[in-house]
Amino acid sequence: HTLMFYIFSKSSLDRVLYFRSVNATKDDVEEFRLMLKSNIEKLGIQFIDAHYEIRAYNSVEDEKQIYNKIVNKYKETNCTFNEAAQHYTIERDACSIAKTYLLRDSRNPMNLADAGYIFVTANQTLAMAASEYHRDTRKPEKSMPSTVTDTFIGTYLWLSDPVKISEMNEKQILYVLLWLRLRLLVQ
Repeated sequence: HTLMFYIFSKSSLDRVLYFRSVNATKDDVEEFRLMLKSNIEKLGIQFIDAHYEIRAYNSVEDEKQIYNKIVNKYKETNCTFNEAAQHYTIERDACSIAKTYLLRDSRNPMNLADAGYIFVTANQTLAMAASEYHRDTRKPEKSMPSTVTDTFIGTYLWLSDPVKISEMNEKQILYVLLWLRLRLLVQ
């Protein structure tokens, strides 16, 4: 089996090109997907599934308001946006953003190092919507929004210590970036 049986509509061009460049088969891609989470956890990155009862917390964000902010941003930036087709994904994104604030427990970090919890996405429009929500809900000026792009994280890390980043194992960097992008595929 080759990648021509891979469901291209569920992927992005950069993922397809990467796997094609290494002559990956459908089975190779599936094995990579299955091992990705454990490989990232070996790097010390933690995945959290935060369940909560809204009444039990003071720092609960308005998921409906977040959902609407995301929808409005998609409508602004994509003339072919179909809310009905994306409803489930947008709900999950709104929930993830709200849960990130929940995990922060009303703290408003001023920088990435103090954030503790962040929602990382490859979706720039989603990050912009989350940032607008952050500003609109009167969070302290210049405080760290709950959601940032993988590009933002990469740039921040590089600016923090370009020498150390250049010494990182290329495979480690690829695992993190591909995991973030494949999460969108699973959603």
